[in-house]
Amino acid sequence: MPKHSRIDKDKFEQFCTQRIPEKEIAEYFGVDRNTVGRWCKKTYGVSFVAFSQQKRTMGKSELVNKALKLAERNGAVMIFLLKNWCGMKDSPEDKERHDGFTEDMRAWFEKVKGRGAV
Repeated sequence: MPKHSRIDKDKFEQFCTQRIPEKEIAEYFGVDRNTVGRWCKKTYGVSFVAFSQQKRTMGKSELVNKALKLAERNGAVMIFLLKNWCGMKDSPEDKERHDGFTEDMRAWFEKVKGRGAV
């Protein structure tokens, strides 16, 4: 059996999405890094680096979508996202100036609050 036939395409793509390094992928399939590189080029027409970067971007998008969905049900996640993505922070100065919410945020908060999720 040729070494490259040991590589499972679905598992390989999953590893790339999860940011698993090429060396560890090679070890998992019992092949060397060169074999992984050749297999990737033959299978996808691009280098391992190019393919894994593409998959990482997709993985990041999926993670962001999951975070947004979770924030709809979990106030702590919403606060985390607001602080990290929108630059909001907890400080007495901010509370004196404004509450930090835009009208869209206030409408969303009232909608979620009504469902008992926050």
